[in-house]
Parts: sequence; C-alpha cells; structure tokens
Amino acid sequence: MSISNILSSTVLYLRNRLADLNLRVHPQAPISLLPVELLVKIFLLCINVDSASNANYIKDGYMLSHVCSHWRNIWTGQLTLPMCFERKLEKEKEHLYAEGLRAWLSLSEPLLIPIRLEGFEFGTCFPQISPRILEELGKTTSRWRSLQIRQTIVNSFVKALASGNSFESLEELELENVMEDLSPDVTSIHSFSSAPLLRRLAINVDCRIPMPWAQLSDLTLSGPRRPFRSFLSKLYQCTSLVHASIILSALEHVPSFRPAPGLSFPHLKSLSLTLVGQYEREKLVMPFLDYINAPALESMSFSSETVDEALWDEAYFTTFQLRSPKITKLEISGNASRIHSAALISILTHSPLLTHLKLHDCLIQNTFLHALVVDDDNVSSAALVPRLSSLTLTGLADAGFSEDVLGTMIESRWAPGAPDGEMGSNRRLQTVVLGGESAFEGFRKAMEELQAIEIVGQSLA
Repeated sequence: MSISNILSSTVLYLRNRLADLNLRVHPQAPISLLPVELLVKIFLLCINVDSASNANYIKDGYMLSHVCSHWRNIWTGQLTLPMCFERKLEKEKEHLYAEGLRAWLSLSEPLLIPIRLEGFEFGTCFPQISPRILEELGKTTSRWRSLQIRQTIVNSFVKALASGNSFESLEELELENVMEDLSPDVTSIHSFSSAPLLRRLAINVDCRIPMPWAQLSDLTLSGPRRPFRSFLSKLYQCTSLVHASIILSALEHVPSFRPAPGLSFPHLKSLSLTLVGQYEREKLVMPFLDYINAPALESMSFSSETVDEALWDEAYFTTFQLRSPKITKLEISGNASRIHSAALISILTHSPLLTHLKLHDCLIQNTFLHALVVDDDNVSSAALVPRLSSLTLTGLADAGFSEDVLGTMIESRWAPGAPDGEMGSNRRLQTVVLGGESAFEGFRKAMEELQAIEIVGQSLA
C-alpha cells in the first residue's frame, strides 16, 4: 500500500473517530443544560468586556448572540449591557447617537444596568456629551445599578447628570476624579445622598457632593497630599463600613488630636491602606493607624509606593494589631521600602490566627524563613502563625535568602491533606506561590463568584 493511501486511510479514521467522540460528548455535557449564570460568565471572559481601547467586545457579543436562539436570549437578557461612545461625537449626527442610545438602553428594560463613562480627554468631557445624550441617560437613572466615571470630570458635569434624577436602584458609585469648576455649589446635589441602596462608594476626599455616609458598607477614599483631618471627617461618618480602601500621602505633621473614646468601626472586615507621596515625609504616615479601631477586622492590606526605609514604624502597627486580633489574611507590599525580617517576625508574632500571608517586595532573609520553620522535635517551641495555609512571596529578585532555607521552611509546614479544622497540627501549609501571580486570576475570581451563589459547587484547587 502506498504512503498516500496510508495517510488517506489514517485521516479518514481520525475524522470518523472525532465525529464519534463528538456524538458521545454532546449527550453527556449539552451546553443547553449549563446554568445561565455560568454561560454569562463564560461569555464575558471570552470577549474581554473590560477593554477600554476599542469596541471589539460589542462585535464579539453580536457574534455570540447569532450562534443560536438560546445564546441570543442569554446575551440580550444579561445584566451587563456593553456600550461604547466614541471620544468625539460628530455634532451633525447627535440625534442619531441619541436615538441609538435610547434603543440600546431599551434592550435591557426593566433590568438594572451598570453605567460606565470613560474615554474623555482632560477637561473636555462636559461638552462632548450633549444635552440630548444626557437626557437619554437621565431617563434610565432609576434603573442604574452602578455608575463609574473613572476619568477627571468637573462638578458641573456631575450636577447636570444628577439634578432632578432619581437613583433609587443605585448600589455602586465611582467618582474618584471630580475637580472643582465654576459650577453652582455642589452641596445642593442630594440625588446621591438620598439613594436608598447605595452601599459602595469610591470618591476623592475633596469631593463636597453629599453622600449617605452612614449607610455605606464599602468605601474607597483617596486624596494624596490632603490634610489628615479631611479623611477622618469622612471616615467617622461611616459607621457601617465592612470594607475600606484608603489612599493617602505623607503628613506634614502628626495631628495632636485623637478619636473620641470608644469610637470604632465595629463591622469593618477588610482594610486596604496605600501610602503615596514624597519619601522624606513618609515616615509620618503610620500614625494614621492610631485612628482605626476595628475589632472585627479579618483582612489587612498595606502597600507603600515610596522608597523610604524609615516608613515602617513597628510600634504603631503592633498597637493596631492588638486592637484587631482577628486578622486572618495579611498582604504587605513593600515596594522597595524594605520592611526587614525583624519587623516581619514581629507582625506574625501578633497575628496568631493568620491563614493567608502575601508579601511583595519585602526584604525576605534567612532569619525570617528560619522563624517560620516548624520543629516537630521541639514540643516546647510554639510555631509562628500555626494556622498558615497559604503563603505568597513575590518580588524576590534581590532577596537575600538561601533557597535551601526556603525549601526547609516549606517542607516543615507542608501538609496538603491536613484538614482545615485541625487545630492540633502546625503542618497546614497547602498553597505556596513564589515569584508571581497566576495567569488565571480573572477566571478564578469569576468561578469564586459563581461558587458564592452556588452555581458551581466544586472547589478550586
């Protein structure tokens, strides 16, 4: 038999085999039986809906909707409605844009919709959105689930968008880059402060637009180079906070006043503190922790964008830890501030319940790794962070440690089969990440969200 005949026979056999496998797979895993929520997540992961550089996700979504009627119904009925505006709208086609926007928004009625405005040039966003476009947007504000404006805008734009409109369904609001202009006093804007469902807010500390501070559960507050007191005046109104992210810079001086006795954030579960600014003053930032009393805190993230080794003040952080004894997740990004081994050991000594530790660009030395080693032969020696199950060390390019010591530490704590509830065993380390993050973090996050609503039951490895 010739080689060509052999190849032809082989190709034919493989094609038949593939067809047979396809027939077997379809009855076992028909896509029509997948939960709608899972399909929506798959669609959004496939088309990169977060891309701000182009509108390809709209074309991709259009193609998905034409695969079959089942997919079309899912795509047009999902809660996320992809939209895209060009940076420069042609004035003579203004009515076409307005009519198109009205038709596009009507596709999701009566579902709640997220709105994101971006892509505007600095200082020119207000004239680029015409009154007709604002009018069409304003007709749907009662259905807005979230509003994100991530680029610099002026007060007058926010006033025009909010005045006279109801935000009865608004849950999330992002206004981190609002700047002052010659508009009327923005303190008269009460559309957001009266939004009954608003729980998540990202805002600049200088923004004077009234907000429902007391009902917020998730707050991102930023204001590099702003006075210390500006942050406290906002934070002390947020008595219901569960998650807080604070971005602040160096203080010109340590404030002499202290919070009122007993004032705390009793519901705060996670806190992210990011420090920015000029390094020569950065050592004065740590006193901010004196004003945060969070007895229920479980997750803490501390990040520095400076190069000052004097930044870290162990006394302030230890005192803060003693007021927050329930921390189980801790992330520290030194960013060349080089928090030394002694400071890291002190942090872990005061975190006995810690289960997840992530260190980026910290000075990892043998001293620190030796402190983490579990010695089974020395029963009198209590292990540091005995419940640690996940360890991430990144930014290790210039680390001053021995790989042998690192391996010994991991081996001494490694026990993939140890039950999560087993309190008697110190050998519980189950996950170790060295050098970088997983390339599938977006996928893992989507799956974790589905797990939370019991759409996907199998735990992620």
